[in-house]
Amino acid sequence: MKDQAEAYGAKIAVENHCDATTDELLGITKTVNSPNVDVCADPGNFMIYLENPVDSITKLVQYVFTTHLKDYALSMESYGFKYFGVPLGEGVIDLLRIVRILRDQVGFEYIVLEVPVEKENNEQATLVKEDDFVRCNLQYAHEQLGLG
Repeated sequence: MKDQAEAYGAKIAVENHCDATTDELLGITKTVNSPNVDVCADPGNFMIYLENPVDSITKLVQYVFTTHLKDYALSMESYGFKYFGVPLGEGVIDLLRIVRILRDQVGFEYIVLEVPVEKENNEQATLVKEDDFVRCNLQYAHEQLGLG
């Protein structure tokens, strides 16, 4: 992976996609040790391991190349806790601190907004919900996070 990325001048961002803790992702990045292989830090995915997204971003900041900014809420269900996507600002992730870290320490000018929407009873209802999420996310990102 490293040699191919370097040979082609490609940038690879390894995402913390529910299969690696912050420390594991940090270990991968340090082991590969290439300016062409860094991290896609997704704040919502850190919560899979009950990690604090701000702490994780702070720990990985020197390796963060991109992000998928989204927000999650938690609920307790009969089978355990559930986390689910909500519009930006309606969940438990400190998005403002994360954006400040990424701007101040990484120099991000653009941040990818991700829209995690659970399916509704039918496709049309899901599409309406996604549309609402996108609208809310863009407004929040612009007005509250200074993105845009």
